[in-house]
Amino acid sequence: MALRNIFKQCFVEYTRNSSVGGLWQITNPKTPITQRIVWLMIFGLMCGIGAYFFWYLWYGSLSSPLIITIQSSMYPISNIEFPAIAICNTNIISKKALLELEWNKPTKLINQTRRQHYPGALYGLNLIIDPLIEDYSYMTRAVQGVETLIFDPTHYADPNSGRVSQRLAQPGHLMFLGLSSTKQIATPEVRKYSVETRGCLFHDERKKEYNDMYSYSACIFNCRIKTIHALCGCTPYAFPVVSEMPTCTLNDLQCLNKFKEKLLLLYPIGTKNAQGLDREFQDSLYCPECYPDCEFTRHDIKSSKINYHNKKMKHSKLFYKGYNTLKD
Repeated sequence: MALRNIFKQCFVEYTRNSSVGGLWQITNPKTPITQRIVWLMIFGLMCGIGAYFFWYLWYGSLSSPLIITIQSSMYPISNIEFPAIAICNTNIISKKALLELEWNKPTKLINQTRRQHYPGALYGLNLIIDPLIEDYSYMTRAVQGVETLIFDPTHYADPNSGRVSQRLAQPGHLMFLGLSSTKQIATPEVRKYSVETRGCLFHDERKKEYNDMYSYSACIFNCRIKTIHALCGCTPYAFPVVSEMPTCTLNDLQCLNKFKEKLLLLYPIGTKNAQGLDREFQDSLYCPECYPDCEFTRHDIKSSKINYHNKKMKHSKLFYKGYNTLKD
């Protein structure tokens, strides 16, 4: 009874001194009982609505506690890793090697890490490439030249992952590629949340499987290899060897071609309403263990090219100064 009286006195004092309009009439003896009941119902409805919105905000903050903000648009480029550059000839079979029936492994690898400290083409990577057109035997495209792949060095260069930019350089042309990089950094507090809550993984997680080099593209590629092993029982010759499965031969082409579309499509993870998507689920990769990267660098590419057969361009020494000569 004592607690009840104390609560009653506190509630009466609150209603009389509250700034909420009409609340004082609930405990006013001069107010008719019907009006007091109406005001009490309105007050209860206001409390219920306030509690609902509070619960909604609280649940939303727990389910999505991470916020992405722009820290600085003047981030120094010296703190951004230079992207990995892969140059692939559109010709995949050498005419000379085909006639000699031999395969020559590369004898020199360029693995020195470089950083750019000043913006501009003069301080970037400059290459002169000879595509060896006279040695063409079988091309992946109906065009001569080299294909340039630009991607994050911590990722596997899988064009189907969406993190690889591709540009085609044709013989007799000067191509300029301008990079615009965006780097996402996660604060240490992000690691305190579970993987399901934060919805991403760091590079140093899953050490046994990825050796401190986890990336979303590598996980998708690994999932694609496991799917090929389960469906066809072999590893395509162009894929890295990750198990004791034999390399695919001509006898396995029928199986690989049968599941070609399935290996290129990815079923979205976290789909709540999958009704009517049974066919899509069967005809796509399902990789629930793959999460996006918590930290990554995205490179946007703008390209332009000039016809080098122009006489003024041909005799200019500017485009030879300081270039690295690289034969394909």
